[in-house]
Amino acid sequence: MAVIEEKQITLKNKSVITLKSALKQDTESILKFRKQLSEESTNTYHYPGMILDAKEQETYIDSITNHPRSFFVTAFDKDRVVGNLGITPVKDKHPWTRHLAYFGVGILKEFWGSGLIQAMLVEMDANIRKMDYKKIEATVKVANEPALQVYLDIGFHIEGKRRRATIIDGEYSDEYHIAKYLDIEPWQPDTIKTKRLLLRPICVSDAPSIYEYSKIPEVAAYTLWDSHKSILDTKKWIRSYILNKYFEHEIEPLGICLKESPDTVIGTIGCTSRNADKTIFEMGYALNPSYWNQGITSEAGTALIDYMFKNTKAHKIYAHHKSPNIYSGKALEKMGMQYEGELKQHIYSKGKYWDSKFYAIFKTYSALSVVHIYAISILYDFYFFCANRI
Repeated sequence: MAVIEEKQITLKNKSVITLKSALKQDTESILKFRKQLSEESTNTYHYPGMILDAKEQETYIDSITNHPRSFFVTAFDKDRVVGNLGITPVKDKHPWTRHLAYFGVGILKEFWGSGLIQAMLVEMDANIRKMDYKKIEATVKVANEPALQVYLDIGFHIEGKRRRATIIDGEYSDEYHIAKYLDIEPWQPDTIKTKRLLLRPICVSDAPSIYEYSKIPEVAAYTLWDSHKSILDTKKWIRSYILNKYFEHEIEPLGICLKESPDTVIGTIGCTSRNADKTIFEMGYALNPSYWNQGITSEAGTALIDYMFKNTKAHKIYAHHKSPNIYSGKALEKMGMQYEGELKQHIYSKGKYWDSKFYAIFKTYSALSVVHIYAISILYDFYFFCANRI
């Protein structure tokens, strides 16, 4: 067993909690904790009325204590157990799965949002790395959104969904299968620079500036996502979508920032692979309305296309927009994309079907030609601006 060095932590609610390994003499406190846990929520597999046997609990503690690759992190509020986290191997004796560990965690409702689960997970992370595990797995109920966000914050990723994983009071509920790789360093896309812009990786701390425009109905009108109702929607999008895309080594998306304000994201732009070989990509983007009609989207898109063709296996990059959004089509043409056609009633969004116009560019267009097309489009716009002034 990994011996957990006893330590005290102070939570957000000012409680002073002791984290340590569970021992046989803690059996009674653990049983009381498990009983209360089963009565407070359905987030764990503890259920009301389950039989809690002291001898069985002692045997389980012994099995963990005597196993070289298992451990408990138990949280005590004085003599009361208020949280517990256990690590066990998936199939320790099988040579193909010795790298896998599974964890389960539960905390009392009064300590939700206190920072206790984060502290226990940090302790878990520090100890599990000493035990030759390469990957740690768990399941979390889809409805348990707060816990999911905590896991995503510390490097877990959603690997899949178990549909109808449980049935409680006649209602089915789904679970996410989550995992964290201990031998893989987190990947982030490169930062791309243009004359005015920085296209950089997004992190959770960017949520406030992204929410500023994601909450505006006019921005979401022509996108496939709904306007964000609160900053929690934005944080969820970053954690559940963007960070998972980065884990898959996808440049989807980058934050668009002005060079003079690199900490403020004014929009996003990215490319998602659409085939197994990762040679065909779909581009998507959104921009704060305060920066519309300034050529920012086309400048960012031109730079991203150039980067993709030079640094990935991309052969084709395409984009599409709802047909009424003519300004998006103009931006795509300025990036060097050519109009390919329109698909009728191709998208169902915001309660209706929309026609969709498609544009694409191929690697046969050199990066230089893309820049030339962009420059010509600027001169074209300038010509008509001057003509209209005469």
